[in-house]
Amino acid sequence: MQFEHLIRISPADSSQAPTLTRQQLWQGLVLRAELPMQFDENITSARIVAREGSVWQREIAFGTLIVHERIELELEQEVRYHAQATELHPGGSRIMRIEEPEPGVLFVRFIYDMSALTANASEAELARLLPYVKSAYQQADMDTAERIIELIVTGQLTAQ
Repeated sequence: MQFEHLIRISPADSSQAPTLTRQQLWQGLVLRAELPMQFDENITSARIVAREGSVWQREIAFGTLIVHERIELELEQEVRYHAQATELHPGGSRIMRIEEPEPGVLFVRFIYDMSALTANASEAELARLLPYVKSAYQQADMDTAERIIELIVTGQLTAQ
């Protein structure tokens, strides 16, 4: 099962807001991959264990739960996360894709593949579980967008 949603990064009224660039947004998404603890307080540790060009291997810990991920970067386009399935984690994938329908109007589309999580669930379990999972993902993604905007506004992510 896939789930996706779109978050506008550029302010609707650009006349009173700072200019946000695609490069700054990209820097924020890469920072989210490199230092996820700055974006999610539930992460207790994270480290990049290997980098081969635009493909990284990462270990991320939520307390005692360790998740192994492959991260693929497509320059200024999208970051793809692929979590390995384990006994304690069902695995899955997430994409954060930059969309710019008009010059300077920036969005991030968040796409989740929850097939592993939902594969063995009954319809009743899905009806009960999915609204909470989707809501948690949406909130985490809104927090990510707000953090990236904060980093841009405070000059920590600069246009290149």
